[in-house]
Amino acid sequence: MNPEITSKEEIMLVCRRIAAEKGLKALSMRAVAGECGIAPGTLYNYFSDKEELLIAAIASVWQDIFSLTEQEENSPPLFFSEYVEKVFANVCGRFRNYPDFFTAHSVAVTESGKDRAKNAMEHCTEKIRGSLLSALRRDNAVSDNAFGDSFSEESFVEFVLDSIILLLMQQKSCDTLIAVIKKVIYQEVYYAGNI
Repeated sequence: MNPEITSKEEIMLVCRRIAAEKGLKALSMRAVAGECGIAPGTLYNYFSDKEELLIAAIASVWQDIFSLTEQEENSPPLFFSEYVEKVFANVCGRFRNYPDFFTAHSVAVTESGKDRAKNAMEHCTEKIRGSLLSALRRDNAVSDNAFGDSFSEESFVEFVLDSIILLLMQQKSCDTLIAVIKKVIYQEVYYAGNI
């Protein structure tokens, strides 16, 4: 039997391990309690039912996928396009740890729980959204007229993040996204070969 695990963070580590090895469908109160070395009743001290456990596990997986490395947080590359490439590569690497997560998480919870799961995902992407916006604002090569009232930095970052998620779901590269970023925000002299 495993040593007794009794913190919510430790329970989420176990849930992520189960999700990575067996998929979300393998998450049940009994299975998680067994892996944690606790009685199923003890798990109910943390989660009222299986759906609450699933939503917490989904949020934990999203958090793991979209967590930033210390280097990404503290020293992003000079160009926003390079930063997006680096973030995408790291996110892809962590995403591979959870096969079939995108398809499974949408059917793992009931209809009433889907909004809570979606909100959990959006909460998990807030940090990366802020980091992308910060990297964009630090990039001195961005054209002065790239953004305006109808096309803000915030909406552009939202587009980039949505594109990253879509590319992950489709298991495609970010080459086209990077080309679009370069064409949209850089002066011709930069994207002609300097970036």
